[in-house]
Amino acid sequence: MDRESARSVDRRIRLSIALSSVPYAEKERLIMEGRAPYCGMAASDALDVVIKAGAKVAAVGDPEYPEQLYLMEAPPMVLYYRGDLSVLDRPCIAVVGSRDCSEYGRFAARMASSAASRLGACIVSGGARGVDTEAHLSALYNEGKTACVMGCGVDIAYPAENRRLFGRIAESGVLISEYPPGFKPKKWIFPMRNRIIAALASAVVVTEAREKSGSLHTAAYAEEWNRRVYAVPGDIRSDGSKGVHQLISMGARLLSHPSELALDMISLNPECIGWRMEDIGLLGIPVETTFVSRITGLDKEIIESHVFQSAKTFCAEPVGDSRIVFRKI
Repeated sequence: MDRESARSVDRRIRLSIALSSVPYAEKERLIMEGRAPYCGMAASDALDVVIKAGAKVAAVGDPEYPEQLYLMEAPPMVLYYRGDLSVLDRPCIAVVGSRDCSEYGRFAARMASSAASRLGACIVSGGARGVDTEAHLSALYNEGKTACVMGCGVDIAYPAENRRLFGRIAESGVLISEYPPGFKPKKWIFPMRNRIIAALASAVVVTEAREKSGSLHTAAYAEEWNRRVYAVPGDIRSDGSKGVHQLISMGARLLSHPSELALDMISLNPECIGWRMEDIGLLGIPVETTFVSRITGLDKEIIESHVFQSAKTFCAEPVGDSRIVFRKI
């Protein structure tokens, strides 16, 4: 999908194309030609359904449409969402794994999610039972941001026991779906959903997975799009570890401790701490380096060696001998 071509088309036309029932290839052609389709529900009628469900839409070409998705060969023409889509502007880390995970898998999900969210990353996952739930909860516990990519409409709680969690995510992050409100979950949807999780994230962490787990699909998409893939090693006696061990044998980075993920994050994106400071309301306020170390989990020396590097969104300035102030550029 050509981003600039989409942006050059009037939004009303883009919406009528994105919300129509014509095939994807036809939608691409219509956007390139800049003309509305002749069939399907009027965009205004479709938008009424979305608004009644308490959701919003971001069509391809809209300013709020996630930049990461343009790297896909066939990005979703429209995203339905509840919450703040701008949380995806920051570094995103996907944490995925089995629905029927072990306590070890839950622990690994919490640790990976905590390490990334404490550094200001948005935790991306799928809202399913098990690892996904733990990843979202850990991000919220750390006062961070999280995005849930759903395999149904954003107005449907699936699984039902996560209804309250979805409400919290809509308040402190974002619920996303390429399917309209009212769309019921179907088995074939979830592999498609996984491609969006992989595209949104700069790295994917698989904490526990069987040999045919959907998490391996997410990792495969991530590898295809040059995202980093981490796998947490598990018990060699457990079927739930066979998938992650397979990933490691294929070249995924073995994640033996969450600090390894944190070190990679700060090395690749030194300004990520700025997002963390914004989350907890400390932008523009001088803070002790030891305090930054405590809230991020990074050693003081590592912080001082990275945060003063050039950045696009945030900058850090030394104040006296031991304090730092973070500002938004």
